[in-house]
Amino acid sequence: MAGSDLNVVSKNKAALSNVASNTPTTVTLFGGPMRLKGFIIEPTDVAGTLTWKDGGTDVFDIETGNAAAGASTVQINLPAEGIKFKTSLQVSSTIAGANVSTTNGVTAFFA
Repeated sequence: MAGSDLNVVSKNKAALSNVASNTPTTVTLFGGPMRLKGFIIEPTDVAGTLTWKDGGTDVFDIETGNAAAGASTVQINLPAEGIKFKTSLQVSSTIAGANVSTTNGVTAFFA
């Protein structure tokens, strides 16, 4: 759409997983200041936590749910100006101390 300032970025499960270490994987979705306007999370069969970060500092967590237990895709639109990230937009995925992704994918909408 002409004149739109909305950007979209998606990461799949492979990009959000770290099977080589025992630490959560942190992925940078956008490097620079921005406002998160909304997001979509597609859960896996194991419940866990998706942590949104601003340059490495935790901003908020989302419980991803368990698709096998009936959890479905989560879509959240943030009102008005969204959430301001001053440094960069990052996401970290963990399952109660494990090192695999709790999501099949995440999509972020930002301006």
